[in-house]
Amino acid sequence: MSEEPESRVRIAFLIGSLEIGGAERQLVRLVNSLDPTRYEPLVICWHGRPVLAAELNPNVQFQHLQLGRVGARSSAVFKPVRAAALLWRLTRRLNAFRPRVLHAWLPAAYIAAAYAGRLAGVPVVMGARRGLVSYRTYPRLIWPFAELANRLLRVQVCNSEAVRRWALEQERLDPDRAVVIPNGVDLVTPSEPVPGRPPRAAMLANFHRYKGHALLVEALRRCSGLPAGFQVVLYGDGKERPRVEELARDAGVLDHLVFAGLQKDAGSRLDEFDFTLLCSTEEGFPNAVLESMAAGVPVVATAVGGVTELLRDQVDGLLVPSGDAGALAAAIDWMLAHPEERRRQGMAARERVAREFTFAAMVSAHEDIYDRLLGRRRGAAAMAES
Repeated sequence: MSEEPESRVRIAFLIGSLEIGGAERQLVRLVNSLDPTRYEPLVICWHGRPVLAAELNPNVQFQHLQLGRVGARSSAVFKPVRAAALLWRLTRRLNAFRPRVLHAWLPAAYIAAAYAGRLAGVPVVMGARRGLVSYRTYPRLIWPFAELANRLLRVQVCNSEAVRRWALEQERLDPDRAVVIPNGVDLVTPSEPVPGRPPRAAMLANFHRYKGHALLVEALRRCSGLPAGFQVVLYGDGKERPRVEELARDAGVLDHLVFAGLQKDAGSRLDEFDFTLLCSTEEGFPNAVLESMAAGVPVVATAVGGVTELLRDQVDGLLVPSGDAGALAAAIDWMLAHPEERRRQGMAARERVAREFTFAAMVSAHEDIYDRLLGRRRGAAAMAES
């Protein structure tokens, strides 16, 4: 059965929270960019402070279910009563909205959506995988429900080939039900260099251990000679921040770090920097790298996950092995010593984004999947045939 041409398609988007984060920003941008003459979106979250809800367009409906976290990654904590409340409230909201598509982002959301969507009779329920995260990193009580959820979802959209491979290997997904749509970004006009200004770098990452702030501190300690006034501005917050500050003080590099905190507009300010840094031990398809490239700013990044699908070593920036403080220090030294070469790398990065990773392409790919699933009703295998 095909879509009635005179009606808009109702799509519900589910995510745990709308606090500041890469996946959350991509979701808000996608929802805001859907063709309003063809789609009627609703965004639902259930915990945290919905900071990014203020950025939703007026035509986008929003609801906060007012629950806390159901479970925590890498934790034995699971709250069955809260999970039951989430399922109940979500099903009721879906019954009221009656969407034809339910698109849930991140594991906790698409596990809940698989069941609530079935109870509410939603024709198409799909997931969005945004990182190298398996349900096996969550409490074991969740695993049987997650395995069944994977079978109930019509398709799972991964934001990189690395994320898709991870999901196939870790959870034995049906390959025909796992597709790739890379993140997208808008191009930024690069700023002109400021004569006489000391070089500056930026790192956009909340203070989680896997983001590698401690590795950056050790790398700065090992650099051959940081120029006077050189600073790395750290955008983000989290429970690891006090430990990182203490490490920087002990290493004697605190003067080279600026703890800027969580700032909503940090991604739009990257053109003010000479290069950016990503020091993670794992990444799906990092928006921080994509935003830096779009601004014409080269990146020094660890070669993990989907980073290598974005960044070409010595073309768009420099790739270093994960956990190697010496290699990271050498890359920082090179960036500081070669201003003309790093500017050329930044321009090459921007040109690549313009060819392959525009936001318009990302939105169009999602609209295509929604339409195909609704029109054919044969799952992701039908998409592969066309």
